[in-house]
Amino acid sequence: MPSKNEIANAKVAHLVRRGAEHGAVTGYITVDMSTVRRRKREMVERQIAAHLQNYKASGADPIMGSGRFVAPKTLEVILNNGGTRVLAGDKVFVDVGTHAAIPNVEKTLMVVTSWSRLDAFRTPVESDLRMPSLN
Repeated sequence: MPSKNEIANAKVAHLVRRGAEHGAVTGYITVDMSTVRRRKREMVERQIAAHLQNYKASGADPIMGSGRFVAPKTLEVILNNGGTRVLAGDKVFVDVGTHAAIPNVEKTLMVVTSWSRLDAFRTPVESDLRMPSLN
């Protein structure tokens, strides 16, 4: 959802910049990236709180951390708040989340992921958006 938030912000900025074409007269338009980041972070915090509330209401016990399978049907979790927990069961449901995989590219290339872009301190310029050749 954070990327949808960024897309919505970009659409608003685009529409405002083109407002004169539709009779809306404005002055010079800038994007305040600190406000964009704050809006994204607040949205993420609201989503996390809502999901945790839904888990609690269902009676589920969410376990937050990084885990790995150590045996069949057995998961070891390094807990976010410290400690380790080993879980075993016939059925294991793992919410792995998503993160961009960064390929091994030349150190001189700047790789921009959706996550790094979402925490940017400035708006992107064309040179930020070129895709490096991975050949």
